[in-house]
Amino acid sequence: MRFIIINYIAFIFFGSTFLSAQSEMKIDTLNSYVISSDYPIQNLFSKTKILKENTENISIGDILNSSLKNSFKPLEDSVIHDQTTIWLHLPIYSQINTPENWLVLKRKKGDRHEYVAVLDSVEFYFVKNDSIKKISRSGVYVRASQKEIPTPVTVNRIPVNFKEGERADLYIRISDRNAIYPIIELRNAAAPLPINQEEQTNLLSHFAIILGIYVLSFFFFTKDRSYLYLFGFFIAFWIHYQLLNSTLWPISMFFPEHPERIEVVWIISTTLSALFLLQFARKFTDLKQKLPLWDKITVSVIFYLVVTLILRLVIWKFRPQELPKSEMILVGIGFLAILIIVFRIAFYKDLLIRYFVLGVGWMIFWNILGILWQTGVLPLWDVPNPWVIGQGGFMLILSLAIARKLQLSERAKAEVEKVREIDSIKSKFFTNISHEFRTPLSLILGPINKSLENIPAAEAIEENTEVPVKGKHLKVMKRNALRLKNLIDQILELSKLDQGQMKLQVAQGDIIQFLRSLIFSFESLTELKHINFQTHFPKTIANAYYDRDKLEKIVVNLLSNAIKFTPEHGKVSVLIEDSGKAVKISIADSGPGIKGDEVNKIFDRFYQAEETQDQGTGIGLALVKELVALNHGQINVDSTDEKGTVFKVIIPYHKSSFHETEIFQEAVENTLKKRDQSELASQVDTFFNLEDQDPNLPLLLIVEDNPDLRHFIAEQLEKEFKIITAKDGKEGLQIAEAQLPDLVISDVMMPKMTGTDLCEALKKDVKTCHIPIILLTAKAGQAAKLKGLKTGADDYITKPFDGHELLIRSKNLIAQRETLRNKFTGELKIRPTEISLSSMDERFITQVMEKVENNLENEYYSVEDLANSVGFSRSQLNRKLKSLTNKSPNQLIREFRLTRAKEMLEQKSASVSEVAYSVGYSNLSYFSKSYKEAFGELPSET
Repeated sequence: MRFIIINYIAFIFFGSTFLSAQSEMKIDTLNSYVISSDYPIQNLFSKTKILKENTENISIGDILNSSLKNSFKPLEDSVIHDQTTIWLHLPIYSQINTPENWLVLKRKKGDRHEYVAVLDSVEFYFVKNDSIKKISRSGVYVRASQKEIPTPVTVNRIPVNFKEGERADLYIRISDRNAIYPIIELRNAAAPLPINQEEQTNLLSHFAIILGIYVLSFFFFTKDRSYLYLFGFFIAFWIHYQLLNSTLWPISMFFPEHPERIEVVWIISTTLSALFLLQFARKFTDLKQKLPLWDKITVSVIFYLVVTLILRLVIWKFRPQELPKSEMILVGIGFLAILIIVFRIAFYKDLLIRYFVLGVGWMIFWNILGILWQTGVLPLWDVPNPWVIGQGGFMLILSLAIARKLQLSERAKAEVEKVREIDSIKSKFFTNISHEFRTPLSLILGPINKSLENIPAAEAIEENTEVPVKGKHLKVMKRNALRLKNLIDQILELSKLDQGQMKLQVAQGDIIQFLRSLIFSFESLTELKHINFQTHFPKTIANAYYDRDKLEKIVVNLLSNAIKFTPEHGKVSVLIEDSGKAVKISIADSGPGIKGDEVNKIFDRFYQAEETQDQGTGIGLALVKELVALNHGQINVDSTDEKGTVFKVIIPYHKSSFHETEIFQEAVENTLKKRDQSELASQVDTFFNLEDQDPNLPLLLIVEDNPDLRHFIAEQLEKEFKIITAKDGKEGLQIAEAQLPDLVISDVMMPKMTGTDLCEALKKDVKTCHIPIILLTAKAGQAAKLKGLKTGADDYITKPFDGHELLIRSKNLIAQRETLRNKFTGELKIRPTEISLSSMDERFITQVMEKVENNLENEYYSVEDLANSVGFSRSQLNRKLKSLTNKSPNQLIREFRLTRAKEMLEQKSASVSEVAYSVGYSNLSYFSKSYKEAFGELPSET
């Protein structure tokens, strides 16, 4: 009985509850979506209804106040293409409290961008009991101020909060020109979207702006416009990705309240990115030079893109509904053209072009994968997605490409600089070698021509004609012929070394005895130059193996240089040491030394230190280094500027140090042929004694660093001139300022001061500007000649020259100076104020005459007073005026006084005594006597 009662009570309780629940569920499940749990993601598709027909002009009021709310049908499609506007209806009943939730419109399930339902505008209406309680808006073309959640605009969502037992009707109006996505989802705000596409695009845009700044820095560094175009491409890329993110200040400033502008900027940015890319490709790859036809095609595509940009903007303005279809055609043609260009230039074998093609190919490949991934055909990873990989990789490849181009540009610049340096070195070498050749040629041809001149012109020179040649001329010719041979041998030896044709031939012998004989052959030369010559040798190194010829060239080159660059009364020392396995040779001098930055370059072929550029060819030390290396030895140099230089050579002499093919079986002769001491002595200056020369001859200064040539020039001109000499330009300047010669003959390429510098210095100094100058040079080019003449040289003669021609030109210059002297002599009879002169010499004469005129009444005005007033010594003034006027300063003052007196007497402006006192004569009888000697009559008779 008890059991029956309990069952009955339970049946009544559970049954009533069950019936009540069934009743409530019946109502809510048929008409509403019941929110019965806090599950974070709930799809509302099954309870959503749609109204599609004639919806463009239907408002929420029309729906609520008519029977249209009963016209909604169950939603069946996840995407709608045949409508631009639809209405959705979703009844919602919440059995629980749902704070912090979103209503989200998303794309169809399975779409990789399912939460990026980009729609033009979305309006949410919450209706209770046919009364609108709340309106929310979203969408790309809705102003940010009208949205509850402004960003990102690609996600259409609104916040919702339902209370337990709350019921509402949700009406949604969706408009879009392309496609409408009607899927609604209730989502907890704390649950992140499964694919945060916005973060990836933001990352890509930030990457673009960073690379843009990076590229722009290259433009300012190189001024290469290709980098500027790439910067423009990156900026367009950045704008393209940032247009839909209004959190950035440029976007938030210009677009949130005017969203219609987004599409315009989108169209412009995408087109500009293509334009900048094509321009970058042209300049970066130098397409115009490499493929001119395809460069023209590229330019045509650029113009096409500009035209399509204008067309797209016009269509957007007047027929916006047709823009998607038009864009697909216009942009598709442009993309196809770019693809064809890239495909064609990919076959050109060029590193930069291949970089560009690789970048474009990478982007196209991953973009295709992106399409397949987005449509679900090809399952790939979501982060990073294929679009980001493709476009990010493209930008990275382009950045690497410009870095590579910059590297190639710097390498090309370095190569150009190296070529220029080599050309400069070669130019200096050929200039110097020309100088070295022309000087001995002059000394060979000169005596030959001199000897031929001694044969009467009426006699024909036949093969059996004997031509007398002086012994000293033959010695000069021999020395210089040997010098030419030595220069040519050095060049040929370097060539053999380069070609590997020079072989080492060592043989057994006494190396110390060989070096002793070789080094002491220079002793007489050092005595002639007053050089302190010190040597030290070990006793002997018997049975040493060495190459006599190579070792001789090494020692002779180094020792000759040491003596050449050591001044008189300097010091040269040679130290020979035996280390047990090798002989150490140290050659030190007290010459000018070598600057620190040049020490490491002196062994470079054709290189010459600044101080020695006019003294040699720049191949001697290069040859020494090569020969030392051929002997398996070492060479180094220590030098201190203005103190001296030490060359240290280590040459092994053990038989085991050489290969079998380098050992020559015949013993080296222990005797050394004596050198022609006259050849070495010829480097010492020859001095001329002025006291032994005719004092009536004009004074000639010869400035030439080659002793033989200096002596030869003097010999050609000694009958017509008194001769003094200088061995370099600096000494020549000092002698010219002190002696004021009537003529200077100077070589151009000399140590310490070149001939052109000497000429310029003499012509700028009023004391020496009157001296005619002849320049001798090996530089036969017109430019070199013009440079010499511009410095004020009166004549320019190229080596090798004819001695007779040099004599004639010298005499002509002296004759021209005599003509000028006569001119000045005539003009001295005119008042200074009436003379119109321009040259430095004429201005000097004017100055002298003004000084005399200003002191005309001073009877004590002397030559010393005149010399001091014009900045000359008495002897310098005397030589200067003699050279210009053929009159001494005393004569000039006297004639000037008398000329002025004659003018005054002719004008009857004063008495004879007054005139005499006014021109500096206190003794009237002496004045009358001088006046009659000058003019042939007494003052009273004038």
